[in-house]
Amino acid sequence: MRDGALLTFEFRQWSTNASRGALPRNHKGPCAVYLKKVDSAIKDRGAGDGWFKIFAYGLDLDTNRWCSDELIDNRGLLSVQLPKGLEGGSYLARPEILALHAAPVGDPQFYTGCAQIFLESSGNLVPESTVSIPGYVDYNTPSTNFDVWNKKKLPYTLPGPAIAKLKAGTQKASSMKQTEGLRPEGCIMENGQWCGFEVPSYTDQKGCWASHENCWAQSRDCYAKATPSGFVGCKLWDDKCTDLRAQCKAKNFNGPPNKGKDLTPAKKPIDVGKILPQASLSPDTKSSPKPSTPSPEKEAPNTTPSTPSYGANKPATDSASAPEGYGKRRSVHQRRHVYRA
Repeated sequence: MRDGALLTFEFRQWSTNASRGALPRNHKGPCAVYLKKVDSAIKDRGAGDGWFKIFAYGLDLDTNRWCSDELIDNRGLLSVQLPKGLEGGSYLARPEILALHAAPVGDPQFYTGCAQIFLESSGNLVPESTVSIPGYVDYNTPSTNFDVWNKKKLPYTLPGPAIAKLKAGTQKASSMKQTEGLRPEGCIMENGQWCGFEVPSYTDQKGCWASHENCWAQSRDCYAKATPSGFVGCKLWDDKCTDLRAQCKAKNFNGPPNKGKDLTPAKKPIDVGKILPQASLSPDTKSSPKPSTPSPEKEAPNTTPSTPSYGANKPATDSASAPEGYGKRRSVHQRRHVYRA
């Protein structure tokens, strides 16, 4: 993605069903987004120092609306403009919601995720300071124990560090080119980080059935590697395998049909809806600025990470996908969500 691009995350209760909504209305709380510059978005495990906050939104005292309310009403979409002038290269991006509905009884719930992105930038800006995740938020503090049902507890203190201040880095500003996480050559179907490749050509019955088996072997691999966000690509690949079986049974031994055709559905632009304002909020900010309505230009195709990293595991600490179903626990009350790429 380009310098200053708009990054949009999608929160869902159910990773494969957007119609179920982003999260329950009673899960009230603030949102934040963090970045971490890494040498490799594939190999970096995510945990540890290096994270810096680029966005935070808590409670608007005038409207009594939390970031979670804005998120729910915006179809689960949370958009953040990347700071202009950041150093180019690989980053991990971590959105989070802190749901406070059960905080008074000791159960603050972090809903988090992680996207792997490559930033094309000639900038040289870096954060003045960074924090460690885990370790950036303390439990049993006003930020995590806040009672959203008791207005006498206001104002609310945002958790975690302040929005990061940027400074010129020691490295020379240069435009970097992505070398990892690119779509493999010959890939004709994508599903998460899985790629399907054309089956071997054939001219006889034996070759036809061998290609048929090759197709189903790739299908099994697709389901085995599918992220919890779904199997849509695997099911489309199954259609190819089913057609191959029909060709072999019909003794059409000259194939495969539509050889080399890219079967991956075309990415469609999305309306990101309302974009919450980004201000330099400090941890002790008592309220957030008013939400803004984006101009038509900002409702153009989203530029979230569009080149997932194939053939490698995502960072174990923060995955870019969500578990099947709702509310699977991670470490101390941390949970994952799905983002839209």
